[in-house]
Amino acid sequence: IYAQQGWFVSVNVYPGTRARSAPVINYVKLSNSSVLASCANYHPEQVIVFQEEFLLTARENTHELIADAVGRMKRGVLLVNSPKAPRELDLPFDLEGTVATVDATGIAARLLRRNPPPVGLTLLGAYARATESVGLEALLQVIKEAFPGSVGERNAQAALEAYQSVQ
Repeated sequence: IYAQQGWFVSVNVYPGTRARSAPVINYVKLSNSSVLASCANYHPEQVIVFQEEFLLTARENTHELIADAVGRMKRGVLLVNSPKAPRELDLPFDLEGTVATVDATGIAARLLRRNPPPVGLTLLGAYARATESVGLEALLQVIKEAFPGSVGERNAQAALEAYQSVQ
């Protein structure tokens, strides 16, 4: 979506520790010029935490990459995949900004019917609402184009429900 709007996008993925495991950290950097700084984002202003447990991981420093990435957050918008209300979260740092939550796992499990439920696109719907940096209609259109048919429709429905469910 950002690239379609003329932004330059850089994505850096830090893999998990096991073969074929999901990435632990993804940095997505956006710029209005073609020169993007180093891969690390030392002052993130928008962070999505895919599992609430990562907050505890960051607090107790049991995984260096997670503690470093999440712990750098000082201000901005923090979106956490959790059924809890934002005030119920135990953040590992002081945040000047907005904490938002959504039960992306519950939504994705119910609508996508996969185990474990893929929460990425569901969380993008919540991200659109929490940050107001992506238009909902544009996001839903991109999801349907990327995943034609019923898979795209269900993922778009999950993103829409997450958008509407953000706390």
